[in-house]
Amino acid sequence: MKKNSFFTFCFAFIPGAGEMYLGMMKKGLAVMSVFWGVCAIAWFFQFEFLLWLLPIIWFYSFFETFNIRQLPYEDRLRMDNAFSLRVDGSVFSGLRPLLEKRHVLIGGGLIFIGGWAIFSSFVSPLIYYFVETMGYESWYLRSILNRIPSVVVAVAVIFFGIYLVKGKKRHVQPEEEFVEYRGDSNE
Repeated sequence: MKKNSFFTFCFAFIPGAGEMYLGMMKKGLAVMSVFWGVCAIAWFFQFEFLLWLLPIIWFYSFFETFNIRQLPYEDRLRMDNAFSLRVDGSVFSGLRPLLEKRHVLIGGGLIFIGGWAIFSSFVSPLIYYFVETMGYESWYLRSILNRIPSVVVAVAVIFFGIYLVKGKKRHVQPEEEFVEYRGDSNE
């Protein structure tokens, strides 16, 4: 089933919609969910640094729409079904081992996200309020407070890099001393 070139072009501008228009509903929904999920997380937690992912997702979706348009409809359906099987099998089956191996790293990341959200939503505005009520010029303080999350991320990245460079410590067991058995000493 050949799709209209004009509509394909129009739908390609919305991440995931082009794939959906071409019949790849599962892949289109996944791309659209990732795009809007990144937007929602960046907005809700005020993580502006996540916004650099949006052009990458958009370009991927845009060009993939035109690449898959060339395929026959049956191939697109097969690719969509294979995509959903890979996602279902890989995401959920790999989640438990990932949590077991990297629970400290994932937990630390979640603590950081929660701390950042609390700081940007409550602590930072409270500090601004107290400084302004005291009558101090707050442009310098505002500048410093706005950079705290970036500094925390930079420090976390440095420590993670040091952790990776050092590698996992291997416990070397000391060699047991060889004790020769000579029997009973009374003999």
